[in-house]
Amino acid sequence: MTGLKIEIKALKKDVIFFLEEVREAIKNNKYIIADRDKNNKTLVNLNFDRQDVLEELKTLDVNHYVYDLPDERKAGEENYKVFWKEIQKKGIYIKIKLKRAKFKVLFCMSFHIGEYEITKFPYK
Repeated sequence: MTGLKIEIKALKKDVIFFLEEVREAIKNNKYIIADRDKNNKTLVNLNFDRQDVLEELKTLDVNHYVYDLPDERKAGEENYKVFWKEIQKKGIYIKIKLKRAKFKVLFCMSFHIGEYEITKFPYK
């Protein structure tokens, strides 16, 4: 069955640890930001470049966490973690995960203006 979104709530301590790993991956230049139309339009709208995205990702905290989503394209891989952050009075939907290989690589699938407002945050 495709298109079914299963939202999973990670433990608070796991989200905190995940964000520490995100900052470490950025510090080590181990990241990929998906080149998607939605993301690129948001960068133009915010007058951001990819470095600005990384700076915003480094400031995420557990209060921005919304839920986990399984990777629909790659079963068995790490879940995406979804965050919501107000930037320049715009709600930004952020979906990231850490790909684990020889080293951890941050993969940012989504960094775009939200298609709908998110108001439920389990740790806010």
